[in-house]
Amino acid sequence: MSELRPSEAPPRPQLLNAVAGGLHQQVAGFRRLAEGLLAEESRIDLVGVDEDGAAVIVSVGEADDALMRVGRLLAQRRWLEPRLADWLKLAPSLGVRPELPIRAVLVCSGFGGEVRAATAAVGAEWLQLVRYRGLQNGAGPDLLLEADDADGPALASSAPPPPAGEGEALDARPASFRTGLSDADLDLTSAERAEFD
Repeated sequence: MSELRPSEAPPRPQLLNAVAGGLHQQVAGFRRLAEGLLAEESRIDLVGVDEDGAAVIVSVGEADDALMRVGRLLAQRRWLEPRLADWLKLAPSLGVRPELPIRAVLVCSGFGGEVRAATAAVGAEWLQLVRYRGLQNGAGPDLLLEADDADGPALASSAPPPPAGEGEALDARPASFRTGLSDADLDLTSAERAEFD
């Protein structure tokens, strides 16, 4: 059996085709209906339907444009909603149920904290994050699609710390950095740590 090795993602046309062919692993029963559909100002990479009949819109990009794509998916979802009933009249065999909420799937090479925060704000029940990785095996290039929960730590709470009570001293050093790393993770000596205090 050949060993899988990381590789570059394929060029965009092949990437879109590979995502469309493998997305059923992350979205149950996903079936592609259209590609490159022009919405109000931008193209929807993929439009499909899931096993329940909910319309699914898909945006495929890179880690550095993922946050912009979240906003675009919101706009494209809003654009598509009133058109689903008309599509069904023209093509009843599509299997789309317009009464169901439209699902959105963002497929990127990685996601930062702001993308995860935006997803939590709009609701993970309609916006799903899927990460892709290029792989090389004996037969040639391949693409692995995986849910974002494998892509890093969960978001820490953004709530501010409670204020110190009367007579309590404030500790100027936080228990951990914004990244979630602690002093132990950084393996700093006392002298090195003193440079930051």
